[in-house]
Amino acid sequence: MTILALANRIQQWIIRNFGEKIFLDRQERGRRFIEEGLELCQALEVSKEDILRLVDRVYSNPVGDIQQELGGVGITLLGLTSAIGLDLAYYTKEELLRLESLPVSYWWARHVAKVEAGISTKAA
Repeated sequence: MTILALANRIQQWIIRNFGEKIFLDRQERGRRFIEEGLELCQALEVSKEDILRLVDRVYSNPVGDIQQELGGVGITLLGLTSAIGLDLAYYTKEELLRLESLPVSYWWARHVAKVEAGISTKAA
């Protein structure tokens, strides 16, 4: 499966489970990205203190260019997976299969909990 085909499948999964408004919300996508990134860092035993120092450092700098930052994310993630000997494409496909196996009601309940916690966009 190509990266484009995988991205299209993920797009359809997001829209099916959360709706187009949430799919297209850049801030929502960013929050979900950082949430997954933080969970990965936690699994890698990066300390909360290190994360908070990084947040302060990044937000003290000028805002970057989205395209350049996206490229940096890709390079960094591929570098990480290479360094720890894991295949990003394989684990992305495996995770998508797991996500697709769960009912929409499961995802909607999770989303509602995030809205109530103030960390997600309310759906239309």
